[in-house]
Amino acid sequence: MASSIRTLSLTSGQNGRWLVSDFHALFRKLPKVRSLTLTGFHGLPVRQLCRLAPLFPELNKLDVKYCQLQAVDEGEEDEDQFNKLTSLSFIWTDFSKEAIQKLLKSLPQLKEANFGANHNRILRANDSALEALGNHCSHINHLSVSLQEVNEASLCSIIAHYGSQLKHLSIRCASSDTLRTVATHATHVEQLVIRSSGDVTQQTRRQRQQRTQNEPEEEDEEEAVEDNVMGILRHCRGLVRLEMVSWMVQDVPWIVWRAMDTVSQRRRKTAMVEQQPSHSRKPHSTTKSTSKETMMMVAVALRQQNGHSPAPRAAFEIARHERQNTRQTYQKTVALDTEELQEIRKAFPVSSN
Repeated sequence: MASSIRTLSLTSGQNGRWLVSDFHALFRKLPKVRSLTLTGFHGLPVRQLCRLAPLFPELNKLDVKYCQLQAVDEGEEDEDQFNKLTSLSFIWTDFSKEAIQKLLKSLPQLKEANFGANHNRILRANDSALEALGNHCSHINHLSVSLQEVNEASLCSIIAHYGSQLKHLSIRCASSDTLRTVATHATHVEQLVIRSSGDVTQQTRRQRQQRTQNEPEEEDEEEAVEDNVMGILRHCRGLVRLEMVSWMVQDVPWIVWRAMDTVSQRRRKTAMVEQQPSHSRKPHSTTKSTSKETMMMVAVALRQQNGHSPAPRAAFEIARHERQNTRQTYQKTVALDTEELQEIRKAFPVSSN
């Protein structure tokens, strides 16, 4: 049975110092393990974790949950490396700067990195994690960063570092700097999740005012477009899915609502035609118009964006939820799939240059 085990989960009741010493003989009998999950190991030295590398030569996935990693000075000898490990995930796991650097240095083939939220109180340790990732893991194409205590400059730097090799990207967005970095560097991204961590519109306006003060010349319309998610929609033409999580309604570009409305009506018409018997189908099908009252419920929130009113169908869907809960804020999660993204791209024709 030992030779057939592919997934191994270890949970600590007290600490992780027994991890290698007590189970060394057992681990040697599990050479086929490919996925390892560690849960609840507090004060776990990275050196002991790296000593698992020769015991699990086929390991390609490591999940670390509710742990605390530390670096113990035991000399300058090189750490063992996980030469086949391509996926790493941290969930509520803290680490020191030295610990995360040593661990990432032992993962030269890493392709997927998920830095989940943590309680790290070590100053700039989370920023050091992103810096170490860029220094030691050159093959990253899936990157997810949910760390609370991380500077936006560090996040933008790692996105720019990996650039067009990123295919899946999930990040927090505090201002337009992050959006502009994605649009400029991660142009080949296919799956993108952007979680709003504040009022992006206000942050964008504030940053634009600061640039105007530093550079008196007028900002052209093209630069203004690149300040928001429109730049991503324009330049990341390989996108097949875009999720905007917990965004204020007024921060979602008008073109997104219009595309969602167009696709929704198209699908509704197609469904109506398919449900009708062939002999009773009419050449033109219509949809029920949205009442002016429900449209106006959302128009106030959206009018801040270029003075536009919302698309009728999008306004109707949002207003319906608002009526069900009058205390709900104008904060939504918008998910765009291939059809909506293709509709949006019609407004951004490919340049002939």
